[in-house]
Amino acid sequence: MQAELLAGKGNARFDVRLIGYVPDKTIIVSIPPVHERKTKLFDGDNMAVRFLQGNDVHAFKTSIERVCTDPMPYMHLVFPSSIETARVRNSYRVNTSCPVSIQCNGNKEKHNAELIDISEDGAKIISDDILGNAGEKIKLEGRFSFAGIEEILILDAVIRNANNKPVNQHSYGIEFADIKQQDMMFLRGVIYEQIVKERGVP
Repeated sequence: MQAELLAGKGNARFDVRLIGYVPDKTIIVSIPPVHERKTKLFDGDNMAVRFLQGNDVHAFKTSIERVCTDPMPYMHLVFPSSIETARVRNSYRVNTSCPVSIQCNGNKEKHNAELIDISEDGAKIISDDILGNAGEKIKLEGRFSFAGIEEILILDAVIRNANNKPVNQHSYGIEFADIKQQDMMFLRGVIYEQIVKERGVP
């Protein structure tokens, strides 16, 4: 499971392991020792928790009820009132409208672009700038949201097809490469929420 501190904590993320739970009362998870974390944890801190089961992504918001150190570092979380679940097929592509910035071939210069559809495998983007040709590598950065949680994702990708026009917007089909597991979890949730909006899928 991945935990992320919210509001004023710099959105620090760290991995936790489920120890147990009491329905409607508390969830007990392990936490890394202090020297393995970038920030201290305190009772009352708000956080988001996400975890992956097969192709399902689950996410919920909670707060720390009690931080404990004996006999090992662990904490009690407030039992969530609801858990958001995403089931996404790898190839399912949804429409979106998300401003992103693109770095091409390792260059530091960033180009403004818009992501107009997305799947787990890739996306389609349009830009007023020429970004490159098929086979060239890019880095995409954008702000996405799932279950009320916002996340800045930085994703490596390869241009698979390019439509560089003499005028107006240029369009590109890109394929994601080597996405980290936590980013894939979040991306699946983003896609699922858009499916709900478009088709009312439960």
